[in-house]
Amino acid sequence: MNRTSLVAAVLLAALPAHYAAAQKYTFTTITDGKGMMTSMHDINAKGTAVGGVFASLGDVRNCFVLTGKKKTPLNDPNAVNGTECWGISSTGTIVGDYVDANEADHGYIYSNGTFSDIAPPGSVYTVVYGVNASNVAIGYYIDKKGVYFGFLYDGTKFTKLTVKGGTTTEGFGIDDAGDYTLTSVLSDGYTHSYFVQGGKRTEILFPKYEQTVLHHMNNNGQISATIIDTSGNYHCGVYDSVKDKYYTLDDPKGTITIGDGINDSETVVGRYQTAKSVSYGYVATGKL
Repeated sequence: MNRTSLVAAVLLAALPAHYAAAQKYTFTTITDGKGMMTSMHDINAKGTAVGGVFASLGDVRNCFVLTGKKKTPLNDPNAVNGTECWGISSTGTIVGDYVDANEADHGYIYSNGTFSDIAPPGSVYTVVYGVNASNVAIGYYIDKKGVYFGFLYDGTKFTKLTVKGGTTTEGFGIDDAGDYTLTSVLSDGYTHSYFVQGGKRTEILFPKYEQTVLHHMNNNGQISATIIDTSGNYHCGVYDSVKDKYYTLDDPKGTITIGDGINDSETVVGRYQTAKSVSYGYVATGKL
């Protein structure tokens, strides 16, 4: 149940950009209270967030829903070795993946108290990252040949997402209008990130950074990201597609900061890692 590894490599080009320093954000650490590490993955317009707990990086995780200060466990009944929650819509629908007794990963959508599997045709491994108010889900799957494809699923139809020349492709965030984010590792060995709006695909690169990986997005055109600097350090970034501005936010308690989700109030969630390689989720409130 590991997210595809980020590739730290120098990008060959940078788009013209307008940088804007983020206003002061308040970072609140989310712990499980039992000594486990945590990670926050997404947050909706109502402020309900989803995340997970884990014993070590790369370990099987277990999902929880955060409402205010209350954490409620959520586990797929078919899971044997863990459930992961990756995304939540404004209506409270949750998506993610779980591991069965055979160590196989399956995507799911959780709506109105019911878990339903999501399995694109030909898939042997599926992760669902995002979902919008219309219950359109987005994620990726691996086929029998080990090839990664992104996908959209509207409840009846799967749409395969590919990038020309891509060796892996993953769909991640989706807003209520159906715009979404996409990443792909191309033949040059670099991970490239795209914002797809109205069917038009635009590559997004944070200037002066070696790597940009787009994650969830809100309904105001703001996209959360994890960006990697020239020293290989990870930072949280937000790209505003309306203003064409780039922001960076870092949890002061961490040596690295991962940016995963952003809601319509510009609250950002993710995780930070300490110098001792201990990770905790955060909820960051403020205005860009």
